[in-house]
Amino acid sequence: MWLLVHIFIFSLIFLGVHHVFSYWKRKRFPQEKTFLYWDFLKQLIRRELQYVKAINNDYRRFQSHSFIGIYCRWKPCLLIRDLSFANSIIKSASSYHFINTKWDYSRNYRRYNLLEKLSPIFCKNQLEGMLPHIEKVGKNMLNYLNDQWRQDVKVIEVDAQYLISTFVINVLANLIYGSEMDHFKQTDNAFKQHVNEKLRKTTAYNFFLRRNSSIAINLHQILLENVQQRELNGLIRKDILQMLLKLRNGDNIENNEKFTWYLNNVYNVREKFLSLTKLTRIAEHLFDMGYESMAITATLTLYEILKDDDVRQRIMQELEGCELKKTCVNFENLQKLKFMELCIQETTRKYPTVPLIERQCCKDFKLPGTKLTMQEGDTVIIPLMAIQQDEKYYVNPLSYKPQRFVETNNGEKGEVFIGFGLDAQICVAQHLVKLVIKLILVKFFLNYHLEAIDCTSMRVDYNRLARIRSNKGFKVKLKLLEK
Repeated sequence: MWLLVHIFIFSLIFLGVHHVFSYWKRKRFPQEKTFLYWDFLKQLIRRELQYVKAINNDYRRFQSHSFIGIYCRWKPCLLIRDLSFANSIIKSASSYHFINTKWDYSRNYRRYNLLEKLSPIFCKNQLEGMLPHIEKVGKNMLNYLNDQWRQDVKVIEVDAQYLISTFVINVLANLIYGSEMDHFKQTDNAFKQHVNEKLRKTTAYNFFLRRNSSIAINLHQILLENVQQRELNGLIRKDILQMLLKLRNGDNIENNEKFTWYLNNVYNVREKFLSLTKLTRIAEHLFDMGYESMAITATLTLYEILKDDDVRQRIMQELEGCELKKTCVNFENLQKLKFMELCIQETTRKYPTVPLIERQCCKDFKLPGTKLTMQEGDTVIIPLMAIQQDEKYYVNPLSYKPQRFVETNNGEKGEVFIGFGLDAQICVAQHLVKLVIKLILVKFFLNYHLEAIDCTSMRVDYNRLARIRSNKGFKVKLKLLEK
């Protein structure tokens, strides 16, 4: 009797596992060889422990397929290998076909994509209004660096990775939370503690402690105080938080002649579009994503510029041509820095902060050029990092060549840039990211002569995000330029 029970239980488990790992086969999609196949079991483990690296390996393994069904975290995912096919999917699908569940929002029986709602925040006019706050952080950094000099010292050594990280945290705290704190003086604060927790985060921290940690409570309290000052006392400040509060209260945030920074409406709690809890989570998401995009890209851009004398020389020539001032930089001049923007694009291509685009299908969608249909709940993965390091699309993909995106003298088109996403899935805050990185680089190169210390001992590791690894950190020598 007990033997029959065990056989029955084992059979149920076997059938259940077989049902999960034959999902794509039942739908007639091409899929990886599954089940009691040792290489498949190893891949499942790799996808759990080293997700990005495993997906990149899958991209290289299945070279004969434009797309193939794989399994991650016990769920079926469709891996898109071909760039043109990925573009055709994004262009054919409406905004309601594929969603990023983190930004999916429902209120009063209506469903919203919050990224679409937030995109006007990062328009040109709004960013121009926010620039003085970013410029103020730049002055804080210069004051901090100038305080390091003594009369008998002409050159100092600094950790550029630490400086850029502090700069970005200060900018995001200023724009998203409305904090006026100088992070170069007050080094121990809730924002830096939050970033440090994120960098060494564990599964237990994510799922059990995050919402109740004292750091999260401190950030919530800072946000709450600034929300009350603006909604109850009428304080106006040109920053991201002001735009979020306008959205929360049903005000116009579109970039048109009707736009103002004032809060024209202040609804009661029940009528507000965003609850305070949702506003807190949006602020935290923007802070985390902004830090990862800005700090890592700015650090690696500086790293690559200092490694290549030709690139550095072109940066300096461009700065001289734009006649930028050391003390104050205006928005229009930053927009003229085209070669610097190419450097940022090349860094984003070589070291993408978003190595994968992962979206969930929320409405049945027929794959273009096929008879196959993705169903609601299916997941699609586009491996941006693997595509951008593929010789099929980029010449010498591991080399740093900012000019690769520019049309040649022979009229040949430059290589395609997809670092900030594909078509409708593009990063809505890309202009803010580029603005902050440009300002960081401008402050460095206009005020100091920079020299990286022993670039050969530095290496870029890619676990979850790209980081410069060195026993001494990313050390840079700074020498004051003559006024």
